[in-house]
Amino acid sequence: MRFRNQRIEGRLYDLSHLGPFTFSVSHMDRERTVRVTFSDHVFTEAHDPDRHTPDLIHSRRDCDPRAFNVRRWELSRDLPDLFRTLGRQSVYRSKGRNFFFLCGNAGEPPYAVFFDAIRSSRRKADVSVIVRSTYEKDAMAMRARPVSFSRLIDAVAREVTPPLGPPALIKRRRQGWRTRK
Repeated sequence: MRFRNQRIEGRLYDLSHLGPFTFSVSHMDRERTVRVTFSDHVFTEAHDPDRHTPDLIHSRRDCDPRAFNVRRWELSRDLPDLFRTLGRQSVYRSKGRNFFFLCGNAGEPPYAVFFDAIRSSRRKADVSVIVRSTYEKDAMAMRARPVSFSRLIDAVAREVTPPLGPPALIKRRRQGWRTRK
């Protein structure tokens, strides 16, 4: 899915960085192609009619009305590079069925990135990663079951359950990570 740029209060917010892209991941000398797509939850928040002006409304879906969020948009600009550089770093199984990783700056809430990884139905990719939601999250669990991103991708491509480690202290990936200004 490609998103149209948003014009809010005369400022144009470019969303081209959230177009689908592919990259390669290696695990045990096996190269896998990953296709990444994004949901609008990476740059929107739940619509609140008392807080959001009409120009902020991104979607009026009955089941999930959304409003543009400038902070989430700012953070989203680094998402493609964050995925391209995950490599063998740990990602964690969420309480649901998807996965997440964290990054952030000291003294700020961690930036949580939640995604699904499924076998791709496209010829040019082995695995599809769908980024479901991202946001700064003050209260994150301290422990979760890890798996390296490359191992997760390989397992999904082979259609086997990824081997999760025992609950471990969640690494706050990329301390000192900065969003673009």
